[in-house]
Amino acid sequence: MRAVIAGTQPWTAEAYRRLTREMAGDWRFVQTKAELEEAALDSPRWIFVLHWHWMIPEHVWSQVETVNMHAAPLPLFRGGNPIEHQILAGKTSTVVTAHRVIATLDAGDIYGQRGPVSLAGTKAEILERFIEPCVSLIREIVDTEPEPYPQVGEVVTFKRLPKSEMEALWAGRT
Repeated sequence: MRAVIAGTQPWTAEAYRRLTREMAGDWRFVQTKAELEEAALDSPRWIFVLHWHWMIPEHVWSQVETVNMHAAPLPLFRGGNPIEHQILAGKTSTVVTAHRVIATLDAGDIYGQRGPVSLAGTKAEILERFIEPCVSLIREIVDTEPEPYPQVGEVVTFKRLPKSEMEALWAGRT
C-alpha cells in the first residue's frame, strides 16, 4: 500500500514518523504544493492531509482518494483557522474529523471523528494533541477502508483570521 502524508507543521512530521513505525507500506511525507503534486503522480492509494495551507488541486483529489484531517466537528467550523474560531466561540475541546476532499472546502463526506481534544494551553500544546487522533483515524481508514458518510447538520463556515487577530489570540494563552 502506498500512501502520502501532507503536512506543514512539526507535529505532522511526528504523526508521519509514528505511522511509518506502526504500519507497513510505502509512506511518503510532503510539505509543499509541488511535492504533493509529484507524489500524486506515483498513484498512491491515499493522500492524508494533516495541516495544509493551500487548496488541493482537483487533478489530485479526483485521481487519488484524498482525506483531510479537520480540527472541528464538521459541518461546524468549516474553513480556515478552525482551532482559533472554536476558541473564540468559547469551546474548550474539539474533535478531529477525517473527510474526503472535494471542490467545496471542508464539505466532503466523513470517514470518522476522534476526540475529545482539549483546546487548553498554547498553540504548540494543542497541535501536539492532534497527533494521536490523526494517527488513529489514518490507521482505521487504511485498515478498514470505510465508506464515508454525508455531513449532517447546520453548516457553519469561517474565513481565515487576519494575522493580527491570530497573534492577539495566541499571545495571552498559557
